[in-house]
Amino acid sequence: MPVVTKSMEIKAPVAKVFEVVTNPDNWTKFVSSLVEVSDKSADIPAKGSTFAWKYRMMGFNFGGTGTVTDNQSGESFAMAFESKFPIKESYVFRDSGDGVTRLEVTIDYEMPSPMKALFGDSSVMEKINETESQGVLEKIRALCESG
Repeated sequence: MPVVTKSMEIKAPVAKVFEVVTNPDNWTKFVSSLVEVSDKSADIPAKGSTFAWKYRMMGFNFGGTGTVTDNQSGESFAMAFESKFPIKESYVFRDSGDGVTRLEVTIDYEMPSPMKALFGDSSVMEKINETESQGVLEKIRALCESG
């Protein structure tokens, strides 16, 4: 599975960045291809909690179930999205001092067969996912630094 890792400094304390990232109401705000999160278990975002999701990328629609696989308050958070297009997202939060957080996102994914057939060379999809990962960080930064 290809893996993309990006990081960025955000001018907000770790607690605020962690709250933005772990709140399922925000997920579609910072992951542009994620169009819906539903059927959330009552304990979300606790480790082991579940949800349903819909994803749209490059004209393809995917959906499936998700599970929060890690939630260590103020330190790390991770989710696994299960379907024909399995994705694992993980976030690591580091206090850089002076109210600044270094956030690292890692996206581990498997390219589905229809996309492989369309793109042939996986480097195209890898570039798209690198751009998407950078966009995730920029949107999280905007959500955390505004207001």
